[in-house]
Amino acid sequence: NSELTSMHGIGNALAKLTALNTLLLDFSGCTSMPPSVAMQIMHAMPLSLEMLLLNLRRCPISSSKELFESIGNFTNLRHLRLGFCNAKLTNIDKLGGSLSHLHNLQSLHLDFSACQGISSITHLILGLSRLDKLSSINFNFQNCSL
Repeated sequence: NSELTSMHGIGNALAKLTALNTLLLDFSGCTSMPPSVAMQIMHAMPLSLEMLLLNLRRCPISSSKELFESIGNFTNLRHLRLGFCNAKLTNIDKLGGSLSHLHNLQSLHLDFSACQGISSITHLILGLSRLDKLSSINFNFQNCSL
């Protein structure tokens, strides 16, 4: 299908998969992917997802506010893995607020290694403190400026 030959096509295809409960997307190294496409894909994902693995390693994402805010919409998530290694992120405060809405979350893996602009994880920890079903956490802040 030629519709899937572009990043925009992925969002269109995802919107049609209403029974989808597990999604693994690896865009690592997609240095030409505009942040707007990442948001289109996030908005197209079914809110019924129970497992989301999203790898945006070495992607040109510097403004993450919208992306992090949208994560809170996936209230059925039980397992979440986000990879932002080598991203140009400076602020992950919105992620903590979004995670606090994921009351079904059981496992969380966050990779922010080599994100040297991150200076605080206070809001992230506060957001997690509200998740009573969370039984597994894996954080990677290696080579960050914390």
